[in-house]
Amino acid sequence: MREAFQAAGINVELLEESQPKSLMRPIRFYKLPGASLFLFRIVRKLTALIRERKIDVIEAHHTMAEIAAVLSARLTGAKAFLTRYHPPLKMRWPSQLLYGMSHGIVTDSHARARDIEEWRIRSTPTIGVIPHGLSAPESDCSVEELRRKLGLPIDPSIRVIGQVSGLIPIKGHLVLLDTAKRVLDQEPNTMFLLVGYNRGYDEYE
Repeated sequence: MREAFQAAGINVELLEESQPKSLMRPIRFYKLPGASLFLFRIVRKLTALIRERKIDVIEAHHTMAEIAAVLSARLTGAKAFLTRYHPPLKMRWPSQLLYGMSHGIVTDSHARARDIEEWRIRSTPTIGVIPHGLSAPESDCSVEELRRKLGLPIDPSIRVIGQVSGLIPIKGHLVLLDTAKRVLDQEPNTMFLLVGYNRGYDEYE
């Protein structure tokens, strides 16, 4: 997102740390030294930046960013808010502790808020709901032109049902594919389109 933020005139500070690929997979005991060193460097740089810029609020999304945000907030007196769209699937107990140390949790729907509420042990902090406020994109092309560019059937009687998400099991592609078979039995003029990229689940793809 860096280039998009910069193009929008938003200042981007780089911590110059790339998460090792080994940490993309479930953490094993033999990976803990490397993960700890990586996290230490991130927290040290983030803490210095918070103090230098006198930052009051940190928002973080994804596990490593959440850990760094909460630890840095505790060291500097800033407030850390975590954005989550589902309860953590891994690192259950560390995540419980992390959530309890944050100042608030933000999600995008009341359904997800209930899921997180049922998952967590402590009743604090507060869970806030901020729905995505994206408007439907507009285009100068006609529907027919768009279908042709995307390689979709031009026939308007063919209904296209799409899913846009990363190719990971929790997104429910298999549920959609199972449903697609039933729909096509009754509505053959239907096309299903899956758009996404591999996020490390080769067999799933």
